[in-house]
Amino acid sequence: MAEISSQWFYRLKAAQRDLIERCGTIERAAAIASLSKSQMGRFNNAGDPELMPLSAVLLLEAECGTPLVTSVMAELNGRRLADADAPGAANATMMAAHADVVVQ
Repeated sequence: MAEISSQWFYRLKAAQRDLIERCGTIERAAAIASLSKSQMGRFNNAGDPELMPLSAVLLLEAECGTPLVTSVMAELNGRRLADADAPGAANATMMAAHADVVVQ
């Protein structure tokens, strides 16, 4: 993976802030992730260099039901997320499309 540019860093920080907001307050997000309010406050501060640990990201995303930080991390690596239940998601690969043709 290439070095994380400042643009990507700020996108990750923005996603962290959005995730904290979706969970309610800094205090509530800290309780969900079993972290201190001061740690969560640093994750919420655009000027602080600290990024949220993966375990906290997963807990908060599970709570709010939206993969905000995970989506940015996927994009950083040239990927994107797809819902497994979305219509047409099974046709995302060539093999799945081929299987549909064979069945018909």
